[in-house]
Formats: sequence, C-alpha cells, structure tokens
Amino acid sequence: DPGLSARWRFTPNLTMSAAVNPDFSNVEADAAQLDINTQFALYYPEKRLFFMEDANLFDTPYGIIYTRTMVNPDWGIKLSGKEGANAIGFFSVHDSETLITFPSSQRSETVSLDMSNYSNALRYRRDIGKSSVLGFTVTDREGKDYYNRLAGLDGFFKLSRKDLFLFQLFGSSTRCPDDVAREYQQPYGDLKGRFFGLEYHHDTQNYGMFLIYHNVTPGFRANLGRFYEVDYNYINGGGRYTWLHNPGHWYTRINTQIAYQYEEDHDDHNLLNKALTLDVYYDGPWQSYLYLTLNIGKRGYMGGLFRENFLTFNMGAQPSGSFSMAINGAYGDKIDYSNLQAGSRLRINPTMQYKIGRHLFLNLNHVYEKLDVTGGRLYTANLSDLSLVYQFNRRTLLRVILQYAHFNYNSDLYSFYIDPKFNHLFSQVLFSYKINAQTVLFLGYSDDYYGFSFMPNLKQNNRTLFLKIGYALVI
Repeated sequence: DPGLSARWRFTPNLTMSAAVNPDFSNVEADAAQLDINTQFALYYPEKRLFFMEDANLFDTPYGIIYTRTMVNPDWGIKLSGKEGANAIGFFSVHDSETLITFPSSQRSETVSLDMSNYSNALRYRRDIGKSSVLGFTVTDREGKDYYNRLAGLDGFFKLSRKDLFLFQLFGSSTRCPDDVAREYQQPYGDLKGRFFGLEYHHDTQNYGMFLIYHNVTPGFRANLGRFYEVDYNYINGGGRYTWLHNPGHWYTRINTQIAYQYEEDHDDHNLLNKALTLDVYYDGPWQSYLYLTLNIGKRGYMGGLFRENFLTFNMGAQPSGSFSMAINGAYGDKIDYSNLQAGSRLRINPTMQYKIGRHLFLNLNHVYEKLDVTGGRLYTANLSDLSLVYQFNRRTLLRVILQYAHFNYNSDLYSFYIDPKFNHLFSQVLFSYKINAQTVLFLGYSDDYYGFSFMPNLKQNNRTLFLKIGYALVI
C-alpha cells in the first residue's frame, strides 16, 4: 500500500508539504478513555505527522480547527510558516470518510458517513507589538449535498503587563444531506449560526481576576473543529489569591480561587448550568502538588433540573527524575444521562511513570468509576492502560501496549436493554527504527478481544500484522 510524502522549503521558515495515500494507521494507539455516561464527545490528541507539523499555526482560542475530524485522507497538501510578524497555515485534504459531530446544548452525537469530502482550512495571523496577535480563519468542507463553511476573526491582546484580553467571532453556514438530516433529526436546508467569545484577565504575582463570556447560536457548526456544544449563553467570573515561598519550604505556592458560572440556552433561556466553584492549589517539595475543586450548583438536562455538588481532586509527586505518581478523581452528584435521573459518582484514576535504568520505561494508568442511583448501583467500570517501552538506543525501541476494559451494568435499572457485562482487551507490540520523522521502519502486531454476558470467554475480533517502511530522499 504505497504512499508518498514530500516537503519543499520556499524559505527557511515557509514549507510546502504534500501527501498521497498517507498511512495514518496502526503505529500510534490512542490512550484509553472511559466513555460511559458522557454528555459530549471525547477529545483525542493529534498524533499524525502531516497534521502535527506547525500545528500551532492553526490554533485559535476555542478550537475552530481540530484535525482529528479528518479520518482517512487520500491526499493532502499544506503550506505553513512564519515570516517576521506574519504567520500562515493552509491545508487541503481529500478524506474518503466524513466524520460529523451533531452538537446541541444538551449533548453531542458523532457519526461517520460513507461519503468523501474536501476539507480546507486557511489561517493567517499577525503579531501586533511584542505580545499581541490578530488572526483570521476560514474553513470549508464540501461533500455530496453537504457543506460546512466558516469564517471569522480572533485576537489576543496584552494590554499591559497585568491585563490580557482575547476574543473570537465566527459565523458558519452548513447543509446536511436530506437523508442524514432526517435520520439524525437535524435541520433541513441551509443552517446559519454564530459564535462570539471574549475573555479578560488581570493578573499579578499574588492576585488576579477574570471574566469569560460566550454566545453561541443553535445553528453554529464547526465540522472541522472541536465544537460539541452550541445554543448557549455562558458567563464565568472570579478571582484568586496566591501565597508564594522559596524552594525548600513546606510549600512553594498556595493558590485559592473562587468563581461563579451561569449558562442558559440561547433562545428560550432555560438553565443549563449554574455553579459556585472553590479551588485550592498547593505546590510543595519533590514537585508535589494537590489541587482541590468544590462545585456547588445545578444543571439542567432534557427538561429536568439536577443538583450538582461534587469534589474533584488531583495530587501527585515526582520524588526523583525516574519516578512520578499521581491520582485524580471525583466524588459527588452526577447525572445519569442515559436514564435521565440523579446519581452519585465515585471516580478514582491513579497513574504511575517509572524509568527503570537507562532503557526501560513503564507507564501505568487505571480508571475506576461507579454510579449509584435511587434503585442501587447502575454501573461499575474499570479501565486499565499499560505501556512498556524498551529504548535500545536513540533510534530503536520496542513498545508494548495493553488496554483492558471491564464494565458491569445493572440492566434492571436501565430504561432500555443493555448487556450486563462488557469486556474489551486491546494489545499492540511495535518495533520502531527511526532515523528521522520520514525515514522509519515500523513492524508490529495488534489485536482486539471482546466479551459479553452470553460469552464464556473473550472472542477475538481482529488481528493485524503490519510493516511500514518510509524513506526520506533529500534533494
């Protein structure tokens, strides 16, 4: 399955890239994420080299461009670079699949359509003075009886050493094929929308304050971006105070913050969320830290109003350069989005990274979550992710990834049928020899196993043996 990538530097700072039939599969496995009882779509970071190069040139304050929306490109071209105060990023990609997220104020749904499209984005920004930026972005996605077009401005202005102001204003026009609109209950015809956001921050060494405002109409769509929620007005404001101390003391920083946020839908002004949040951040010896957030509020969902009082925590330390550990989690109110009822959640997520000698690196991550409702335990979820890397030398490594998910559901408490048990095992072994980003050899194996209550053992879903060779020819 041959592919070709090429790069041409017009100047030391301006590069043209092109790729035909690029291979984006197999080599990088996404970190496992718990996808039970989520309100909006999950976020996965970009790992593909074609999109990662100069990715910062496409950044906007609120994620207008998110390249993981391009699933299986047949070809792509990209121009990117910075000359003096001017920076430009442009790409055009032909994608054989069309991944669309249908957003709303309540939840989002992501679907993959068997339809090709052309995805195009242009981003221009100009530095103003020493620390301010003004940007302009246009995106366009075109398919059969489908388009999503978007354009707008954003700015980042350092008003003084203490004051920062940023804004983003975008408008969009979208049309879905009639059969897709009918199946997923989306509007017919041309759909128009607008996003407006602004932030103001005043910060000194010991205290600060901020104000954030968003106004998003129901028809706004950013199909090349990471917009999972629309149809809302949102305001968030607060202040902080910080105590600092020299290294060696029992603390180096203690930060306290109080904020209030209020969110309602755009047209009917129904409450979506209101909350008072109290934050305490602690940094201490051995690069230790403890972050606590107390949320006291209410959330509106599908016509109901639910209490949302919970505590989140994140703590960790790095006592040596070779070992670090952390644990984060949450306890308190959580809506059962599947059955429209109140619940109580406990979530614990310990992680560990350990470099054993000069060559072996271990990364372990586990997520435990349970949700209790009026009738009892709704579900219990365990998700483990193990990565083991042996670095032979600067160019060569062997990596093993194991991901295991085990979910138990109380099917009697669901308003629809759900299997009471789900298991998933994913494994990948990769040998990598890399001279540079383009001259590489990857040899690997991966497989998937699934299990349900009616199956006594895990059943293999697929297996893949892959070899990828890339060679960079410098002319």
